[in-house]
Amino acid sequence: MALRDVVRKVYNKLLVNNEGYLKYLRSCGVTIGEDVTFHCPGDTRVDITDPHLLTIGDHVNLTGPITILTHDYGWSVVKGKTGEILGNEKPVTIGNNVFVGWGATILCGTTIEDNVIIGAHAVVSGHVEGNSVWGGGARSANLLIGTLSGEESRSAGRGSQGIRAEIPFKVGPQSQARGDS
Repeated sequence: MALRDVVRKVYNKLLVNNEGYLKYLRSCGVTIGEDVTFHCPGDTRVDITDPHLLTIGDHVNLTGPITILTHDYGWSVVKGKTGEILGNEKPVTIGNNVFVGWGATILCGTTIEDNVIIGAHAVVSGHVEGNSVWGGGARSANLLIGTLSGEESRSAGRGSQGIRAEIPFKVGPQSQARGDS
């Protein structure tokens, strides 16, 4: 392991924490709600090229290392061919009560509604409906859907982004105690 990697690991472990990272992102112009946790802020990559394009709601848990992008440098291929620069910057919105799994990537132009679980290593692009579980590959999808009974879940099928399964929300003692409906 190179000395640079050792120094980075020590720096991230001792000096980078959730509160400091949230403060930094807010100071850059990212809109962040209450009770947001970056579990591994030192390993997380949040695009602050256009921080006003990123909105994170309340009660969001983001495991590490994840990537959130508000731009796409795919235009560089066109620039190389024609010399023309066609920027691709789009907003990213993460709703309330969202969990983003280990190694996930959220691409520019993505909207994640409320009450969503994004599975580990998922690549998310476009619109993710609320009250759902979103997985990246066939294996992830089978595991996600298999955790819910047949009547309580439905698969939206394989799409360009992965597999979606609805989360069954039943009112019970735990949800009533928290005031959820």
